[in-house]
Amino acid sequence: MTKRIGKKFLVFLLVVLSISLFLYTQLNWISISKENIFINNLPQTFHNFKILHLSDLHSKSFGNNNNKLIKKINKLQPNIIVMTGDMRTNSPEDDGKVLITLVRELKGKYPIYYVTGEHE
Repeated sequence: MTKRIGKKFLVFLLVVLSISLFLYTQLNWISISKENIFINNLPQTFHNFKILHLSDLHSKSFGNNNNKLIKKINKLQPNIIVMTGDMRTNSPEDDGKVLITLVRELKGKYPIYYVTGEHE
């Protein structure tokens, strides 16, 4: 009977650890998707134009002062950055410092366009 309980506990523990590892990875992974859009009669100015889209970061910081995120953005060298909401949380403790620091680091290099979400 004790071996059976031990095996069940071990399976339970492995499931909990697997779920925890999955959630940690999902919350700390910077996901980059690239989409090529072809438009007939697009002015030459917009050929190879890169738009970087940031959304739903909820004040998450990737590295100290978002240095990991900023390095990835700089590597992509976008023409513009669009932030489409929920860059902050609606928590009273969120003073917006993470977002402000990120924008300050990027504003001199790229035009930034921002639209609020339900948390701002």
